[in-house]
Amino acid sequence: GWGVSSEVPKELVLWLREVYRLDEGTVRRVVDRIIEAHREAVDATDVERSAELVGLLGQFLIEQAEEEEKLRRLARRLHLHKRLKIATTAQSFERPGRLLLCDDRSWDSIQTFHGYGHGEPPPRVHSCYSEKSQRTLIVAAGASTDLDDGELIRLLDAPQSRATTGETAVALAHYLLERLLRD
Repeated sequence: GWGVSSEVPKELVLWLREVYRLDEGTVRRVVDRIIEAHREAVDATDVERSAELVGLLGQFLIEQAEEEEKLRRLARRLHLHKRLKIATTAQSFERPGRLLLCDDRSWDSIQTFHGYGHGEPPPRVHSCYSEKSQRTLIVAAGASTDLDDGELIRLLDAPQSRATTGETAVALAHYLLERLLRD
C-alpha cells in the first residue's frame, strides 16, 4: 500500500486518499508509461520484467480502485484487456481474456481431462505472476480462474466424454468438486 504506519487512524488515511486522489489524466499517464515498459519486456520475451511491471501496475491500480469491482471497471476503461499481454506456461505472451489463472491441482485435472481427445485447454498464466497484486490485475483484465461454463458443457457433451477413461473421469470429478468448494 502507501506505506502508512498502522498508528495512523484509518479515517485519516481514507480522508488523505480522497483529498489527494490522482485525476483520471494522471492515472492514464502513469498506466501508459508502465504499459510501454511492459510492451518492451514482452518484445524482449523478458518474463521476469513483465511480472515486475504487472505487479507495479497492479499495486498502482488497486490503490486507485480500492475494491475489485471498481478495479475491473478501471481496467476496462484503460483497455488493459487489449493492451496487456501476459506470459503463459507455454512461453508465449497472450491477452488476459484468453488465459486461465488457476492453481496447480485444478490445472492438473484440466490437463488430464483435456488430454483424452478433448482438445487443448486454454493457455495458463505463467507462475512468475504469483503476487496477489499481479493475479488480481490479470483477472480484472479478463483472465478466467475457472473453465468457462460453456466450455465445461461442451466437454461433457462431446462424444469422447462417453468413452473416457477412469483417470479422465476422476480428473473431471476432482476439478468440478474443487470448483464447487471454492464457489
